[in-house]
Amino acid sequence: MTTPSLSELFKTKRVLSFELFPPKTEKGEAALYQHVEALLKFTPDFFTCTYGAGGSTQQNYFRIFNPFSQSKRFDVDGKFIKAMCPELEPVPAKALHDLKKLSAAIKTYQLDYPDYIVDYSAGRQRALAAFKGLST
Repeated sequence: MTTPSLSELFKTKRVLSFELFPPKTEKGEAALYQHVEALLKFTPDFFTCTYGAGGSTQQNYFRIFNPFSQSKRFDVDGKFIKAMCPELEPVPAKALHDLKKLSAAIKTYQLDYPDYIVDYSAGRQRALAAFKGLST
């Protein structure tokens, strides 16, 4: 059995996950379960837990991950992206890190790769609104 490529996976469904940090106290554990219950309304495909973050001194707030700024910072040449999504091999690295440029490149190169289904800026605003009512 082969693992489906990302383009095959995204042709059939969206994938949504939430990353959680392990609680340090019983009160934190109770709050974690409350948050998980609240997040279930978004029907995520899975949750992950970041155990390595237990020693963090960061503020207790959530961040909305921006895959484009992260890829631009940590995968400048697009080697990792192209290794994971070989369909994107002909796309110039600069286009991999910009939603509009990537969309244009998919069309230009006539790639068998889905165009974006969520505009990051709009999705970020929806997430901020949805999480506004959750307490920490």
